[in-house]
Amino acid sequence: MSKWIFISIIMICSARQLSAQQPEDRKYFIGGYYTFLIEPYIVESSLDTVQVTEQFLNVNFRYAFNHKWRIGAEYILMHTATKGINDPFSTFGLTVDYDILRAKRSKLNARVGLSFGNLSYAGDFEPKKRFVVNRIIGLSYEFRITKTIWLNTGFYSHFPLNKIEYKYGMVQPFIGVVVGV
Repeated sequence: MSKWIFISIIMICSARQLSAQQPEDRKYFIGGYYTFLIEPYIVESSLDTVQVTEQFLNVNFRYAFNHKWRIGAEYILMHTATKGINDPFSTFGLTVDYDILRAKRSKLNARVGLSFGNLSYAGDFEPKKRFVVNRIIGLSYEFRITKTIWLNTGFYSHFPLNKIEYKYGMVQPFIGVVVGV
């Protein structure tokens, strides 16, 4: 319950800050990133240990209210190349980013948010499909290449709020591209 209160306070503070901004400060950002991970799992049906390759593809949209605050939405598609795992998995998230650094050519963003999806990790077993509500926490760094193109890297964690025994979250170290419009 305290997680929901914390996220609600962040969203309310963001909305109060946003109401005082001028229209010329608004910008749109469209981005995406790719993550490739290799993880060991135990296949529940055979109890064999296998190395599972996980590929995450993220597409996101952010709206900048000012030079510090952004709200956004993201869609994550996860695919494995292992037989016996019912994939692809998908997750949809709503995020709030705060730019800690905000220099001329770089940004250091702290992120919080909520995501909803069907990717669930529990124990040492392979990922399963079940409805999951996650809290998102992360940090990313963006470096401007041109006036509109930014390279970004970082780490996001989607940790389940559902009551699942031996649960753990979806972690994503990533490299991506953002285009500002």
